[in-house]
Amino acid sequence: MVQLLNFANAVVDGSPSAWRLFTILDMFKALDGLILKFQSLFPASFMNEAIAVKNKLGEASRDLFMELDKLIFRIPEVAAAADGRLHPMTTWVMRNLSNAWRSWRTQEKIFHQYPKGTNGAGTSSFTAQMERIIKLLDRKLVEKSKIYKDPALSCIFMMNNWRHIERMGEEWKMVVISGKDWFPRSRELVHQNLELYLRSSWDKVFDLLKLNNNELMVSDVEAELMKEKLDLFNFCLEQMSRVQSTWRVYDNKLREEIRTSLENVLLPAYGIFIGRFQDVLGKHAHKYIEYGMFDIQERLNNLFNGGKMNQSFDEPSVFLEAK
Repeated sequence: MVQLLNFANAVVDGSPSAWRLFTILDMFKALDGLILKFQSLFPASFMNEAIAVKNKLGEASRDLFMELDKLIFRIPEVAAAADGRLHPMTTWVMRNLSNAWRSWRTQEKIFHQYPKGTNGAGTSSFTAQMERIIKLLDRKLVEKSKIYKDPALSCIFMMNNWRHIERMGEEWKMVVISGKDWFPRSRELVHQNLELYLRSSWDKVFDLLKLNNNELMVSDVEAELMKEKLDLFNFCLEQMSRVQSTWRVYDNKLREEIRTSLENVLLPAYGIFIGRFQDVLGKHAHKYIEYGMFDIQERLNNLFNGGKMNQSFDEPSVFLEAK
């Protein structure tokens, strides 16, 4: 037992790290549960030593937790990938927050037993730190998104990362346990970036399908104008579907959500345009119609598949800490 207590002291005295924090929390929890049993097994001098070590573990975990934001982000800088995929920084940060959340009861107990300054206010310290880390992660993601010259790809990058944050929040069931929705902005930010993505990349395509309501237009002029628009539409659809099929959306639900949003606007607009085009050009219309409805839907279904990922984002080895 003396050797175990000495080991606990050695862990506490080690260099600060997120890994060390969660190890100390586990040791505190174990020792806290054994203290009462020690009374019937060991002399008072040993009990005093065990309590002193437990207190040292508690104070160390409190101090490390209040510095958790600095510990988590003490990681190598990695640029955002060219295809807009989920950034490994996000999985690394959320893994650490997941570890913190699993030990929230122990950490809450420590805040009560070992208050420090204005931060010793029970769960408020815990929740404030978690929220601070999420906000810092958001700022870093916004900075990393600026490498993309295409604003639509920047939106895809932000959607990927915020969907992962949202999913982790749902898995932790934080609302059920704490009575507070910790990530209300995640759903809002995914939706905002989806709207920005549609506007920045597809609005110009949608505009090509808008019909001219001028009833005085000569049919020949309208025919030429519609042929021009259709040629431009075919070109834009080809270019955009080719480029965006190389982008990566890792979450199946999010990928379908983006595609469905596109389909709901693009397919009806294209159907109405082609119907009018056939009315104006008559039997010659088929010469200019390159895509049927199923062809367009197939192109949309191929968006965001990207290349096969070489590394699972569930194990971002570039950020694994030396233990």
